Amino acid sequence: MGQFITKVKDGSIPKGTILLIEDFSRFSRAQINLAQQRFLELINNDINVYVVKDKKLYRKDDYTLEDMIVSLAKMAAAHEESDRKSNHLKKYWEGARKKAANNSQVDQYPVLLPSNSPDWLTKIKAQDGQKYFEPIPDRVKAIKRIFELADIGGEDGLGLGSTVIARILDSEGVKPFKGEKANSAISFNESYVLRLLKDRRLLGYLQPHTHKSR
Repeated sequence: MGQFITKVKDGSIPKGTILLIEDFSRFSRAQINLAQQRFLELINNDINVYVVKDKKLYRKDDYTLEDMIVSLAKMAAAHEESDRKSNHLKKYWEGARKKAANNSQVDQYPVLLPSNSPDWLTKIKAQDGQKYFEPIPDRVKAIKRIFELADIGGEDGLGLGSTVIARILDSEGVKPFKGEKANSAISFNESYVLRLLKDRRLLGYLQPHTHKSR
């Protein structure tokens, strides 16, 4: 919205342009004073705002006291709804992190926090509806091979670098992982090998989402 207003002020967007918004919650969920300021900047710079849900067109030439009161009320409601959803989301993540921290299962890996699976894991759903992480055998084997080469793979037993490891994997016919997005590479590359070697998730590290209020 800030960029749009800047373009309005510098003339990139001509006067008389109609800005369509679904409702005021889509216009701004900021505090009412900031939302009103942005709204009036548009109106006062001859941008007409049409609220589809209300079938209402706001124009500078006929912006009445009633229009101001209604728009302020709508903006206040949008901000309150945003706060409500924000608090709900915060409580959800707090509960999910607490559940994950108290997990006592050691033979299975329940999905307790919404997240994408690492390349070497997949998600399965048990009969009770709980999702679990399950290792992908061929990918686990490839990763173990990478770490073996990085640890003691050299003739001197001191390990190899990512470039040489990628070449060895290619010579051994180890295929690169295919994630949710198609991987068109036919062999492991140096950067991906290095990324795996540095990936703390392979040590069991997890950085849970921390919710930040607006």
